[in-house]
Amino acid sequence: MKNQQQKKNKKKIIPIILSVVLLIAAIMIAIFITNIKKSDETVDGDETTIIAMQVKDILGEGDVDSGSYFTGVIEPKATSKYNIDNSKGTVNKCYVKVGDTVQKDQKLYSYSNPEGDLEVREAELELEMQKSTVSQQQAAINKLTKQIKEATPEEQEELKQEKGQANLELKQATFGVEKAEAALEAVRSKNNNNIVYSTVSGVVKKLDQTQMNKTVTIEETNPAIFMEIVDMSTYYIKGSVDEFRRDELKKDQKVTIINRQDESETWQGKISEIGELPNEGMEENAGTEDIEVEENPNLTKYPFTVELSAAKGLNIGRHVFISLDVEASEGKSSVPSIPSDFIAKRDGKSIVWTANDGVAKATEVKLGKEDKEMMTVEVTEGLKKDDYIIYPDSFVKEGMEVQTDAPTE
Repeated sequence: MKNQQQKKNKKKIIPIILSVVLLIAAIMIAIFITNIKKSDETVDGDETTIIAMQVKDILGEGDVDSGSYFTGVIEPKATSKYNIDNSKGTVNKCYVKVGDTVQKDQKLYSYSNPEGDLEVREAELELEMQKSTVSQQQAAINKLTKQIKEATPEEQEELKQEKGQANLELKQATFGVEKAEAALEAVRSKNNNNIVYSTVSGVVKKLDQTQMNKTVTIEETNPAIFMEIVDMSTYYIKGSVDEFRRDELKKDQKVTIINRQDESETWQGKISEIGELPNEGMEENAGTEDIEVEENPNLTKYPFTVELSAAKGLNIGRHVFISLDVEASEGKSSVPSIPSDFIAKRDGKSIVWTANDGVAKATEVKLGKEDKEMMTVEVTEGLKKDDYIIYPDSFVKEGMEVQTDAPTE
């Protein structure tokens, strides 16, 4: 009985299993047919969308996210700052104004110092007195010399002693003249250099007129800057790099400077110096622009300097991005190497489908070395890294509209 019952159960299970298998097969066939229809609609219908890619993006050399840039601030070649020296008096005259271009050793401003003039006159008087003493002592010696010649032997001994004392006093008076001359020179150096000259060639960027004709009191140990001159013959960029990226920088390495507000505006330069010691309190956000930079405060930062080839359109204090010249730094070839399956054949010639004008175009190219391991081939002629190319699907035809930017979702 049990065996008969088991046989009946098996007979019932088999049809059920067959039914499930058939159902799954039917579903899979339906899905396959649906996909084919959708594919046909995409190729033959109006929904065809062909997206082109830029060659440099395929090569991994496309636009870099700003987070991978270095940052820096535009600085002039040199800046000279002038403070009023209260020991020289008050500034009574300026020979330049803000915006003026000045040359090195050009007059900037002058001091008025009545007290200093008095010191000079006193030192001059002291020198005259010392010289007069020397003259008197010399006259006394000359007189004694004459008397000695005319005196008796007994008188000569006393006169010789007087002459010896006179010679000693003459030496003292001569030393007094030397001291007075040195004192006068020091006073004149302190007070008579009342004209200040520029130490650099550049442009007057700041002039604090409120400090004119004002005595700077001794308590003002750190007075405000009176005048500032900037040498703008050459611009530099002062940047910083963290400890993990410092090895990416090399001296004389070419870089591209990028405007932070308009990344299409760029300048060229090269790294002129890389600091060996970490920054100590470098003003990352110094300058005229209010820019927030996300940086890890726990990383050690090193300074580096970029020398600009040309600085037209740049202003001192502007914050900029600094991008390494990848090709120059890594020795990459300017000849693009694209995936081999982007190359198609037509009439025995190699072509690549390009789309620089928004439409598909068969472009004849010449090929170079092929890298079978990487499945790439060099395109020596007919293609640039800025060109847009299309994968050569069978439905791609000459003149088809092409989308050069991937749609955003």
